[in-house]
Amino acid sequence: MLLIFGACSSESTEEPDPVLDIYVYSPGKGTVTRSVSAPTAEEKRVHSLTLWVYKSNSDTQLGSLTLSAEQLESLNEKESGVYSIPVTSLFARNPEPVDVYVLANVSANNTGTMLDPTIADKTSLENALFNGGYYYGFVRGDGGYRAVTEISGEGLPMSGVVRGRSVTNVNAVLHVTDANLGLVRDVSKIRLVFSSLTGADKLYIDEVKLDGGMMYNSTYLFVNDEHPYFRVGENGTFNREVVLATALKDEEGYPQYVNSNGNPRQYAYESGMDESMYEAKITEGLEKKELTEAPTVYLPESDKRLTGTITYHFAGSPSEHHETQFMMLGGDFRRNQTWIVYVYYTGASRLDVSTVNVTKWQNGGQWDHEVHNW
Repeated sequence: MLLIFGACSSESTEEPDPVLDIYVYSPGKGTVTRSVSAPTAEEKRVHSLTLWVYKSNSDTQLGSLTLSAEQLESLNEKESGVYSIPVTSLFARNPEPVDVYVLANVSANNTGTMLDPTIADKTSLENALFNGGYYYGFVRGDGGYRAVTEISGEGLPMSGVVRGRSVTNVNAVLHVTDANLGLVRDVSKIRLVFSSLTGADKLYIDEVKLDGGMMYNSTYLFVNDEHPYFRVGENGTFNREVVLATALKDEEGYPQYVNSNGNPRQYAYESGMDESMYEAKITEGLEKKELTEAPTVYLPESDKRLTGTITYHFAGSPSEHHETQFMMLGGDFRRNQTWIVYVYYTGASRLDVSTVNVTKWQNGGQWDHEVHNW
């Protein structure tokens, strides 16, 4: 009895194995970001996630973790989670600043990159590339290139990183100071919206194309202090045109003309308008059947001000096709944003175009400040 009691007493005084807790927030978590462009369930869903922790002053990996199916389910339900990585007692007694990297929904099938959590060194992570061809480099039957409009079963690629954060030890549980790690999508999206004047010839959209040289052959998955907003690769630009939308079709597959209303200009963005209110106005117009929307387009980031061409015709002259140009005004195409391109016909000689970024970043994506995303 005394031996057993002594053993229990000894076990009760043992210190728990030290762990480092990492807090991760999905893109839908409102406490970390203020979303003015509500994401769909699939746009924010995390299908896979791996995180790595390194000492800031070296390539020494303290640990890594790949979430299980149960952990992923909980993260998607709660939109946040805390994950424990075992560390050595030596590190727990003398904690040093750390760098933490997280990749979600990243695989060889949707970015061209696959990193083994057990062998990935810090340099490999810093240099990990997103091959843009997986989102705009696939050849259509007619030889053209078409941007992605459907999210694959692996989800949208996401990343998050904090560097040089101090670590505190509270009862053998280590916490990273000021490092609520928020996932950010490594792509942005474009909403293409159309309308026409009631009583005018019915308007048909034939194609919307992005000019060549707007996208890069590769971008980096992780931003850094030198490139806090976007970090494009060094493999040059993709110099072919990219199709963003083809001819609109109805549910039965027949050509679909653009919905009309008495004043298409009412849905154009005006300088100084609140972006969240503007997107709500567009949504209202779609619900009222006064606007028509093409499938949403997803593209990797670019430091370019995107330009392209809209091809269209009218019911009264189906063989006579016209073109009008569009340009994204007021900024670049950095990651994790939503752009609305609104194209409308008022009975004039050509179409009018209004473009607006409805999710502007602030503070370079620092997670201890407010960041707007979708």
